[in-house]
Amino acid sequence: MEAIKVSVVVPVYNVDEFLDNTLSDITGQTLREIEIICVDDGSTDNSCKIIEEWMEKDSRIQLIRQKNQYAGVARNNGLKQAHGKYVIFWDADDLFEHNALEVMYAQAEQENSDICICEARKYDNAKEKYIPSDAYLKEDLLPGKQTFNKFDVPDYIFNLTNNVPWNKLYLKEFITKNKLQYQAIRQANDTYFTIMALFLAERITYVKDVLIAYRVNNDGSLSGKASDTVFCAYDSCCMPKNI
Repeated sequence: MEAIKVSVVVPVYNVDEFLDNTLSDITGQTLREIEIICVDDGSTDNSCKIIEEWMEKDSRIQLIRQKNQYAGVARNNGLKQAHGKYVIFWDADDLFEHNALEVMYAQAEQENSDICICEARKYDNAKEKYIPSDAYLKEDLLPGKQTFNKFDVPDYIFNLTNNVPWNKLYLKEFITKNKLQYQAIRQANDTYFTIMALFLAERITYVKDVLIAYRVNNDGSLSGKASDTVFCAYDSCCMPKNI
């Protein structure tokens, strides 16, 4: 068996409307040496059935089930089962370019990186159109070299990218060495993980390719219900930390 280069961890919760498209994007990646770890967070729709149907077609897909504990716990449980040299945390309702993993993996390998960040854009689900965005990789804040860390951009290390997990490829050894975990809260469970990863990383690199589209105007997504938990970032800061 070929060594797994990238583990793709996908938290899943009631996304049967988008799951076929997402799994098609992931299984169709030009980087073939991957595993796809879907972690169902207590879905009540047909999400698990769709995953099981895909498992029959592609042996790289596996399904983990848990009771509803939110995406952070799902990502942690997926990480425990990951065997890849690198790991990426992709959402179950987003869109991915067919070469996304290959481009990020090649860059991470070339630069011997702990983290590789890519550019992204938005996809308006209601209007069915792509929207450019500079929130995910702010090129004007990047240092004048391909690989950097917080000492190179001390004023911008937390500003040059967004706190989302899905546009970042992580060296798994880096995550486990630093005991990084997502928080068990409904929203903003990725804030602490991403901030600490950027702070602790010795080697961060990036690609300017737009490789991911984040779905917006999707009423079923957590981001679409952000007003229900307006203090989520505050809650994240108040949570006990493991570092």
